[in-house]
Amino acid sequence: MPPYAQELKERLYTKRSISGGCWEFLGEITRNGYGRLWFTKNKVKMRFSAHRLSYMLSVGPIPEGLVIDHLCRNRKCFNPRHLEAVTVLENVRRSLPFKPKTLAKIEVCKRGHDNWQYNIGGFRRCHTCRKDRERVYQRNRRMRLANAATN
Repeated sequence: MPPYAQELKERLYTKRSISGGCWEFLGEITRNGYGRLWFTKNKVKMRFSAHRLSYMLSVGPIPEGLVIDHLCRNRKCFNPRHLEAVTVLENVRRSLPFKPKTLAKIEVCKRGHDNWQYNIGGFRRCHTCRKDRERVYQRNRRMRLANAATN
């Protein structure tokens, strides 16, 4: 651990609210809902994800190729007891059953297609709309290549 690990730990722990076992981060929250901590040492500004920093300070380094999963499903939580290092595939697999119930109730996409599928990221996407976007992209690409060849 770096020599300033104790300072980081103190700074991180001053920004927590304990509720139901979760240590919710009170500082900056990213668009995705994760806590983010900025730390300046010797005029060098560093950025840390609260949950990743908490895991590294309490458990140790994050193994190569693994990500930190929230067992409590609360992205603001940085309680090391609620964090586990897992593969990306396992993290996605665990997240699928926790999608909002409203998303499951949607019968058709915004263009009226009923061909919904889950992709690898766990989000529902319309297969027909994706194919349509791919066709338009390929047509535009062929046109750009043809124009470049004639110039």
